[in-house]
Order: sequence, then structure tokens, then C-alpha cells
Amino acid sequence: MNSEAGGKLLGIQFCRGLAAVLVVLYHAGRMLALPQYTGHIALGGVFNFGNAGVDFFFVLSGFIIFFVHERDVGRPESLAAYAWSRMTRIYPIYWLVTALVLVSIAMRSGIKALDPVYLISSLLLLPQPQEPVLSVGWTLVHEMLFYAVFAIAILSRRFGLWVALAWLVLSATSVLFALGDSVMGVVASPYHLQFALGVAAAYAVRHRPEMAASIVLCIGVAGFAGLAWTVDAVPGFYFSITCRCLLGASCAAIIYGVAWLELDGRLKIGRAAAFLGSASYSIYLIHAVVIGLFAKALAPTRLLTSLPDLSLLLVALLAVATGSVLYLVAEQPMLRFAKSWRPGRNLAYRT
Repeated sequence: MNSEAGGKLLGIQFCRGLAAVLVVLYHAGRMLALPQYTGHIALGGVFNFGNAGVDFFFVLSGFIIFFVHERDVGRPESLAAYAWSRMTRIYPIYWLVTALVLVSIAMRSGIKALDPVYLISSLLLLPQPQEPVLSVGWTLVHEMLFYAVFAIAILSRRFGLWVALAWLVLSATSVLFALGDSVMGVVASPYHLQFALGVAAAYAVRHRPEMAASIVLCIGVAGFAGLAWTVDAVPGFYFSITCRCLLGASCAAIIYGVAWLELDGRLKIGRAAAFLGSASYSIYLIHAVVIGLFAKALAPTRLLTSLPDLSLLLVALLAVATGSVLYLVAEQPMLRFAKSWRPGRNLAYRT
């Protein structure tokens, strides 16, 4: 297997970009379907499965964290560098976009309308019964929980393993206790099983002989496609633990296949094709805000009702473009600045 030190898995970046676009198209379709806009989902609901892009992100996060930080497990001296890389990756651009939402709230109803505890929990991405101020931040709450569990493993390999196992068992059995949207329901979400599947994929890439990577990739794509159809056809299926596991396994197979083939030199992805992956975090954070703004701006023109399919694609394109610009002018400089202050060694792979 060939890999370049300090290089990125551009194939994985490309897949992450596709997942981000799926989420954008899903939310654009749902938002434009509101009664004040078109009243129905455009393009025949072809992107109704787009929320599965979130599942891909969770599996990918598990893959990348283990792929990058496996050697840090059981080495407490690596904790500071790990914590710095995770916090500076998540918080600065998240706070910037959250600030934009807070300005909007202040203009409408005043910032005093927000509960201070809720606001602080939102800014720190702490588990809470409701979505953060920036609604898409709910996924980041789960990310931060995973980062915390992995941090424990860095402090102590054995203790970290037991904590991770307990967390996964709790997440797998939480459906039995009807925890709903409580804090415990967030801490023990079945989504966390997908982090483990990503870790398993990374371990397989690192330590196991090739398992017919091309075939595994094809199985993963076929599984994802089949589940996409099922998510659209079967009401409520997406929210089941069965869907979490099957979607997670399909995404893990895709990630394993793409990573192995690229590291082995059999898959070539250009940097231009991988750009959306690099910008995917900014796209994800800002897209719902942009979709809402452009939907309100286009509503008086009657474009939404006269050309709903074109409107969906246009609004989604504007959201992706805005997120890409945000990445170039804000997130990328923030990451460079944070990296220059990072304690310890440089990372070989930057998520």
C-alpha cells in the first residue's frame, strides 16, 4: 500500500463533499416545500434520502479520528495536541455562523429572549434536550461526545476501551428506554454506533490485508442506494436503529473501499474534485441559513411556485457556493492560524 506522508485522502474528501451536497439538497427540498413557498417537495422528492449524508459524516468522523490518532491512544502526552486540533476544527467557524444567527434573533425578538444556559450549552455543544441555536449543530454535539470518549482512550487505552464499550452498549440499547429528546437520549443516541463502524473501517485499512476493496466499495454503494430507496419508501424507517446500523455499515464499506484503493494507488482524485470535501464543514454550517434567506427573497418573485424544480437546484447551488466562499475567506484562515499555535507535532491528515 502506498501513501504519501502528509497527504490527504482526496477520495474521502470527495465523498464527504458529495454527502454535504446531499444534505443541502434534502434541506432545500424540505424548506421550499413549506406552505409559504411551494407547498410540495420539488423534483418528485428524489432527494428525500439526503439526510443520510449525516450518517456518512458520523462514520467518516470515526474513520478519520482513528486513522489520524491511533498512535496517540494510551499516550497522555498527546492529549493537548489532540484536544487543540479538535476544538479549533469545530468551534471557531461554528461560533462565527452561530453569531450570524444570534444577530438575526436579536433583530427579531432581542437576545434576552434566549435562556443563558441554553445559549452557553449551544455555544459549547453540550448535550441538551433541544437543538442548539444553530440548528444543524445537533450533529456536532454527538461529534464532541465522540471526541471526549476518544480523549479518554488517549489518557488510558484500557479505561478508554471500557468507556467506549459501555457507551456503545448504552447507545445500542437506548431504544428500549424511550429516552426521546432528553439529555440522556442525546448521550445514548444510536447514531454513536456509526462512529464505531468508522473506527472499524480505519482499523481494517491500517491492519488488515486487502479485503477485495473494489467489491467492498461496490457493495457499500449498492447498500447505500438500496437504503436510500427504503428511507423514502418506508415512513419512519430512517429513525430506526436498524437504519442506523445498515446505513453505517454501507458508509463504512464505501469509506474502506475508497481509502484502500486510493492508498494503493488504484484511485486518483484531483484536488479540484475534492474541494467540496474541504469546504463541506462550512457548507454544512451555513446552508440552512442561506436556504432560508434565499427562499424568502425569491418568494415574492413567484419563481418558487412557477419553477419549483429549478428553484430547488438554484437555492441549493447558492447555499453550496456561499459555504465554499465562507471556507475560503474564514474557515481556511482560521485553520491555518490555529495550526500555527498547535502544541506538539503536526498532523499527517487534517479533517
